[in-house]
Amino acid sequence: SPSEVAAAQDHQLVMECLRHYNLNHPENEYVPAPGKVTRYSSPHNGSCWTHGNFVASPKHSGYFSLLPPRPTLFFYELVTKDGFEGVVSCTPLDEPVTEAYSLFGLHLGWGTRRDGSSDCLCNTCNRLVDSEVPSVGKAFPCGHYKAERFCQMCYLQSEVLHPSPEKFAFGK
Repeated sequence: SPSEVAAAQDHQLVMECLRHYNLNHPENEYVPAPGKVTRYSSPHNGSCWTHGNFVASPKHSGYFSLLPPRPTLFFYELVTKDGFEGVVSCTPLDEPVTEAYSLFGLHLGWGTRRDGSSDCLCNTCNRLVDSEVPSVGKAFPCGHYKAERFCQMCYLQSEVLHPSPEKFAFGK
C-alpha cells in the first residue's frame, strides 16, 4: 500500500541520517524512535536541497532500564547534486519532543510539534522569535526589535524546525 511504501522510505531516510550522525558521534549514538518524519525540498542552482525532522532516542546503555530513553527531535539536510545524493548535516535539536508516546504498549498521550515555518533569530541576542518584526508598537519578548529568518529556503513554506544557522549548510 502507499502508506507502507512511504513508511519504508521514511525509515530508510532516518537510518541514513542516523548512520551519518552516529559515525560522527560514536560516544552519543541514537536509534530511530516513533514519530513523524517531515521534509521540504527546493531546487537551487542545479542541486536539490531537502530539510526535515525526525525523532530518535539515545541507544540503550544498560539492561536494567525499564523506561524508554527520552526521544530527541533531529534536523537533517540532504543534497542531490552532480551524481551525489546524501546527508550533509544531521543534528539533534534542543526542541522538546512531544510525539505520541507509549510504554509497554499502553498509549500515554497525543503528540504535537511546534511548527517552524516562521522561525527567526533576534539580531541582537540570537533568541528564537516567530517573525522578522514584532507586533506594531511592541518589542519581541527579549526586548529587541529586529530578527532574521532561520532559513530562506524553508521560510513560510515548511513546518521544518531548524538548528542554529551555523549547524546546517543551505538555506540561511
